Order: sequence, then C-alpha cells, then structure tokens
Amino acid sequence: MRKVLFFITFVSIFQAFAQEEGEDYSRPRKVVVGGVASQDFYYSQFARRAMYGLAFQYFVGRKVSLNNRLMFGINPDQKLMLHYGLGGLMTHAIVQGGGGFILISGNLAQDILGLIILPVIIPEGIQFHFGGEYNKISPYIYPASFEYRPDILNQNELKAILEAGVQFRFSTKKHLVIAPSIAWKYRYGDSLQALSLGLMIGFE
Repeated sequence: MRKVLFFITFVSIFQAFAQEEGEDYSRPRKVVVGGVASQDFYYSQFARRAMYGLAFQYFVGRKVSLNNRLMFGINPDQKLMLHYGLGGLMTHAIVQGGGGFILISGNLAQDILGLIILPVIIPEGIQFHFGGEYNKISPYIYPASFEYRPDILNQNELKAILEAGVQFRFSTKKHLVIAPSIAWKYRYGDSLQALSLGLMIGFE
C-alpha cells in the first residue's frame, strides 16, 4: 500500500509542475491512442520476448503526459504473457474472483470499471516531451509496470518492472504519431535486466 500511495503522490507532484504559465486551459487536453510493440532482449538469459498491444497517453501539460499500456506476448517457453500498469494490476485484483483473467468475473460492471476507468486514472508512468511541434525527444519512466503469466497448473507468475527509456516522436499535420523507442528494463524480484526496443503508431 505504501508503494501505491508513493506512486500516486509522485504523479500528482509532476502533474502540478506540468501546468505551464500562460497555458490556455480552455483548450482540451491532448490524448494519444495507438498500437505499440516491443522486443525485449534479456542479458543474462540470452532470451527475447515480443509484446504487442495498445498505448494510451494523456497530456497534463504541453510537455508532460501520463502513459498506460496493455500488451500481450509469448514467452520463449511458449507461455502467454500480459503487461499492464498499476491500473491493470487493480483490474486483475477486481476480476480475481473469476479466476484471475480479464472479463470472466461474472460482473460486467466491475470488468468495464477495471478495464476502462482504472488504467486511465492510475497511470503506468510519466513522460516528458522536448522539441518542436512535430518532432520530439521524449524520455519516460515507468516505475510501476507488471508482467503476468497465467498458468493452467496454478503456477501463476507476476513480476514488477522498472522501465526507463526515450521515444523519438514524429507527427504529421494529420495527427499521425510514429514513435520508436529504446529502454532499459529491470525486474525487481529476480534482478533480470533487458534492453527493450519499441514502436508506437497512433493518433493524437
């Protein structure tokens, strides 16, 4: 619980700093939604892992966004993997009564609340955007990411991950965003580290 409160406080402080003097508050906040893919290369295991899914970014200022991702992938041992942020972890807890997987809790209202509302209001991490109107360098940090591997033999595995990296964002006048990225990942539990290469394609 202390970690959760610390993370929420962390996000609130950065949101306060994101409000820039002279900003037009009558304009709607910018939102970016798109597809995302990543390829992780783990150093010590000589293993790689591909993940694919959706990314959501909500700008709380011109240079700061709160980010979330929901991704699926296959482990090198052919096991299904899920990747989500703190909101996704809370979703997982909500549907735990239905076996711990999404959309089988038996309560549709709870599932919709978890899948839509919680991941939006509880971000996975924070990102900063520097540069011009169409080209930006955007460092980010995700201190509260999780990888979950469900197993039919009840050997479920949940790993907390720290991820820090940078995106190179290119956008067009038609609001298309293409953003390759490079990052470092660290798994808290077993200290495994990985180099992660990613790509986001979306619209703002």
